[in-house]
Amino acid sequence: MSEKAIALVVQGGAGPISVDSYTKNRPAIGDILRKTAPMLVEGAAALRVVEEAVRLFEEHPSFNAGIGSSLRYDGSIQQDATIMDGASGRGAGVGAVKGIIHAITLARYVLERTPHVLMVGEWATEFARDCGMEMVPDERLIVPERRELWKRKLAAKETPDDQVLSSGGTVGAVALDTEGRLAAATSTGGMVLSLPGRVGDSAILGAGTWADAHSAVSCTGVGESIMLVLMAKVCADAVISGMSPQEAADLVVRIQGEKTPGTSGAIVVDKKGAVGLAHNSANMYRGYFTPEEGVVVPN
Repeated sequence: MSEKAIALVVQGGAGPISVDSYTKNRPAIGDILRKTAPMLVEGAAALRVVEEAVRLFEEHPSFNAGIGSSLRYDGSIQQDATIMDGASGRGAGVGAVKGIIHAITLARYVLERTPHVLMVGEWATEFARDCGMEMVPDERLIVPERRELWKRKLAAKETPDDQVLSSGGTVGAVALDTEGRLAAATSTGGMVLSLPGRVGDSAILGAGTWADAHSAVSCTGVGESIMLVLMAKVCADAVISGMSPQEAADLVVRIQGEKTPGTSGAIVVDKKGAVGLAHNSANMYRGYFTPEEGVVVPN
């Protein structure tokens, strides 16, 4: 193991996750950590590690990102993602993008190949084509469970507002590498039955994602609630003020719960390698790796 402080924290969504579902999908958190933590140990940059962790989530059908994304009101798939490099203070996101599996990689392309911070809609999709990304039909991204959920909610004439207290999803990762660099990444398939064109917190720096020289944060839950309190930036500022990552995560989850409807979760790592994980939902897929503890996936 490296003698330098390193850490990786991942999350696969917070919300009304049943005990059965959590038990079934919990092993995937450990698998993703075991595939990506060695990258940190071997000296990979935090930005590369968080991208790879999120890509693995996007390829897993049990999580609401990439393959497994939620269906919008019209049955279509649109995705949001952000990535941020704490060392440079630069980040970028994409919103309402269609036809790709790895929205997080497209966000990194926006970061590294354009002067922009956010690209959305058809032009973000066109940019993905220009970057040579594989374009796939919605059917490749829709899993049977998501389609059945969409059908049930559509038949019940629910609206996105009706779901505020029960929706959840989004995946993310935060990391500290051997050079002391911090990075964060977040990706989502959005909220089921949302209107086409809706963009959530996972596309917005400061809301769903933040990284600076002191900490890295990724949030999950109801995007509208997270955006209204700028969870990720408030969490990072709490670390700067002297709070531990756990104290900061607990704080922002409490603020969100007190000020807005819906539920949320947050993962945090600071420049010393300390980690924080918190949620106010029924459950949250989460786990972390540190050299001292190895891979930890809470029950």
